[in-house]
Amino acid sequence: TLARNSRTIPSGIRPVSIREMVAESLEECGAKVFQATNGTIAIEILKKEKIDAVVSDVRMPGGDGVFLLAESRKLPHPIPPILLMTGYSDLTAEEAIRKGATQLINKPFGLGGIIDFLSEIFKPS
Repeated sequence: TLARNSRTIPSGIRPVSIREMVAESLEECGAKVFQATNGTIAIEILKKEKIDAVVSDVRMPGGDGVFLLAESRKLPHPIPPILLMTGYSDLTAEEAIRKGATQLINKPFGLGGIIDFLSEIFKPS
C-alpha cells in the first residue's frame, strides 16, 4: 500500500482522463497529489513542494520527460524517484535510468503497475 500522505506528481500523462484517473486512484490510496500537465510545471512544483515521487509521460508538450529528468537534477534538494511511461521506442529503460529515472514502463500499462512502483518506494525499510 502507499504511505499515507505521500506526495506524488502525475505529470503529462495523456490523455488527460488517464492522468485524472491516476491522480484519483493515488488519492484514494492516501497520497496527496499535485497534477502537472507537462515537465515544466512539474519542475515548478518540485521547486516549491517536498515531493516523494513523480509519475511522468516521456512525450508531452511544454517540457518532456527527459527535460524533467535533466531539470530535476539541477534542484538543490534530493530528486524524488521518477517513474517514466512511454508508448514509443525512442527511450529504452537503460537510457531512462542513466538519465535519472527510477524506472520506465511501456504503455499500455495497468494502474496496478504504478501503484506497485509507488508502494515499493514507500515500503518501510
